[in-house]
Amino acid sequence: MPTWFVCSHHPAQIAKVMDGFEKSFEDVDVRSEYIEQAINSSTSQAMPEEDVENLLQQVADEHGLEFQSKMAEMNASTAPVATPQAASIPESEEDALVERLRKLREQAV
Repeated sequence: MPTWFVCSHHPAQIAKVMDGFEKSFEDVDVRSEYIEQAINSSTSQAMPEEDVENLLQQVADEHGLEFQSKMAEMNASTAPVATPQAASIPESEEDALVERLRKLREQAV
């Protein structure tokens, strides 16, 4: 606050204004929390859980991932939903990739 404001007003008036600001901020916090809860509630009810699980399974299948658990069994501390499966590359392709990588490294030097 500027010093001219403090000098020209009584401390009781300043305290009253500050209390008003504090109450306004508390009201905003309560309203924000209420709105956030309402949004979270409406979005969680908008999509059936079974549809979400089916979509996750579909994406996992398309990308060669293994779907580990159901949404209902998950909590905030669990591991990721999907993990990559070990890729089985034929040895000849792997050798070709290793040779290509070696050549690229040589060019970079």
